[in-house]
Amino acid sequence: MDILRTHDAWQPRLRPSWIGASALTVLSAAVVAAVSLPPIPRPAATAALASSVAASDVVAPAPLVLSFPTPVAAAPAALPRPRATSAPRPAQAAPTPVGGRRPAAPPDSRCSGDGWQQRRGAAALASLQRPADAQSFRIEFLPGRSDVLGLAYLQERRVEIFVRSCAELSDGLLRHALAHEIGHLVDDSRMTTSRRTQWLSTRGIAPGTPWFGCNGCRDFRTPAGDFAEVYAQWQRGSTGNLSELAPAPAASALDQLAAQFF
Repeated sequence: MDILRTHDAWQPRLRPSWIGASALTVLSAAVVAAVSLPPIPRPAATAALASSVAASDVVAPAPLVLSFPTPVAAAPAALPRPRATSAPRPAQAAPTPVGGRRPAAPPDSRCSGDGWQQRRGAAALASLQRPADAQSFRIEFLPGRSDVLGLAYLQERRVEIFVRSCAELSDGLLRHALAHEIGHLVDDSRMTTSRRTQWLSTRGIAPGTPWFGCNGCRDFRTPAGDFAEVYAQWQRGSTGNLSELAPAPAASALDQLAAQFF
């Protein structure tokens, strides 16, 4: 399913960043697949990368199994003398509320009440490593849509995030979408042709690769999408991202990229 789209500041056409429904959009469906549709088949080289992101941000990690060494048999110790113990006190039942019914749990304020989309979005923004980056842009948290999670308007320096309910959209995926879209505006406002060339070299992407790809291309397969994903990885404090052009940088390399480009 389509997730985020970006309007290209250098061309009059729309340049989506995450997958969009329009024919003039740059598609990137990998994240939304974790929400509602079966995942799009991906090359073997990127399968481990997607798994690390899903485990850390989208779904709960599998339980860890700890193994311990087998203990060495020892001579049996003398049994201790039994001690007299007093009878345990009977557990007291919780008092029954007036009317015989317990009060219902209060609704989650993040997903109910007036302005809950704004409150949930603001909480996601505040949880990023450097939320101050968004102060240069206009961030709008709007009611959820079924086709897209967010849009970045480069010329207007504006981001729209479509906030779905807590049951439909995890906190991790909301933060991912938000950080990705802010990354596009950081790219547009701070990166130059020279710095983008340096990014390609640093990330091991072929020189001359079109930064924005083409209309209809998947965002995660473009340098612009790679930049936004690495930026989102750093902002979220994650160990992985969904770029399909280069592996997710390790912590030390991520810090160096942040110091040089972010």
